[in-house]
Amino acid sequence: AMEGLVSFASLIQRDCGASNEYLNQERVLKILSGLFHQFTGKLDAVRGTAGECLQRVVRMKDPSFPHLPDAALLQELFNADAGADTDTDDVTQNWSSPCVAFPVAMKAASIDALFHSIVSGLIMSAGGLTESISKEAMRNLIQWIKATQALDRLNMLGDSFLRHFAEHKHQGHFINPLLKTIHLLMDKMCMNRLLESTDFAQRLLAQLEVEVQNCTDVTRILSISDVALGLLAAEDRDATLRFVVDVLKHQFPRVRRYMAEQLYVRLLEIPDLGRDDDAQMEASEYLLSTCWDAEMNEDECERMAEQVTTLLKDGSS
Repeated sequence: AMEGLVSFASLIQRDCGASNEYLNQERVLKILSGLFHQFTGKLDAVRGTAGECLQRVVRMKDPSFPHLPDAALLQELFNADAGADTDTDDVTQNWSSPCVAFPVAMKAASIDALFHSIVSGLIMSAGGLTESISKEAMRNLIQWIKATQALDRLNMLGDSFLRHFAEHKHQGHFINPLLKTIHLLMDKMCMNRLLESTDFAQRLLAQLEVEVQNCTDVTRILSISDVALGLLAAEDRDATLRFVVDVLKHQFPRVRRYMAEQLYVRLLEIPDLGRDDDAQMEASEYLLSTCWDAEMNEDECERMAEQVTTLLKDGSS
């Protein structure tokens, strides 16, 4: 499909030249966005084809492909030169390799119009099941975050994460990799600036609340729990604490037990989650000593969770 699309677009451009009205700026951005999304995806063969197609687009001459955003950067990234021709079979890079493709994609992410498509593809790779691809995607995301000084660029990353939630609401195939990616970035302390300097934490929590509603996928609920617990590092954490306690009331015993275990760990890591030191210690002991995966009715779940609530900082709210 990618090869056919690029071939069709190239034929139209060569036939129509400067009078080509079909390849307007909007359509060109859609083509490039789709190619870059696949270029940063988790499948090697698809990634390789996308890279070859991008190279063909950038190398096209007489006439050149119209409306390329930051054409000079794209030509540099895809090794275009004045003598190159889109009809040649010369491929100078192994685009199927994530070690080759992902660094190029992250440099192209400086083009605002392509940013979300690139990040969306990396989310699927970073949160995927293939360890080598996941590690390479995470490595590139982490390097980009650490090298990014401007807060507005980090905001774009946060906005892209939230947009991914909105575009794929309740779709586990897309949401599970996103949750895993955010959790991994939190573990690497790469989300701190976003959590401390913007309203990203509140907006992310709102998306978690949407995703957990009527969700029966235990794996996704546990991933939601991981991200919510990561949000406890934010300064304004009362709403997050209430969300965490609500998960302690969940109908699935495995979910209750997991949240209790992980909240116990967070209480050890963050010293001021309790009303005071004694309350925090009592909450830790209660979480550890209670059998959260026992069979119990809704009232019993409520009572046990509320016992934790009274010991946490928002217990009086």
